[in-house]
Amino acid sequence: MSDVLTVSLKERSYPIFFNRPLADCADVLLDCLPDGKAFVVTDSNVDGLYGETVARAFQTKGAGVYKIVVPAGEKSKSFACLERVVGELLANGCDRKSFIVALGGGVVGDLAGFAASIVLRGIDSVSYTHLRAH
Repeated sequence: MSDVLTVSLKERSYPIFFNRPLADCADVLLDCLPDGKAFVVTDSNVDGLYGETVARAFQTKGAGVYKIVVPAGEKSKSFACLERVVGELLANGCDRKSFIVALGGGVVGDLAGFAASIVLRGIDSVSYTHLRAH
């Protein structure tokens, strides 16, 4: 069962999906952002649990995907880590159609969201948090 809540902000409206299996993330995201390459930003803890599931979901749909894994913890909320993330985005084909998937909350969400807001004058970003496998 999937539930959707739409945040109504005129031309900046967006959906929030609840109760979707993680393996279906590419279906959901590619419906909203069909033309770009996915850059998954996650930490070393979450990557070990869910990183391959998310990467496979995009690969199965024929979408480009690239993972950027940062160390778990508050020390990754730094300009040095931000510089590394932005550098990897640009070095691996990020363009204005690309989007960032923040896989995990907290530091990862903050870091990925800020990177998305500054690279190429801003690209789309989404967040997958409170994860559990289905």
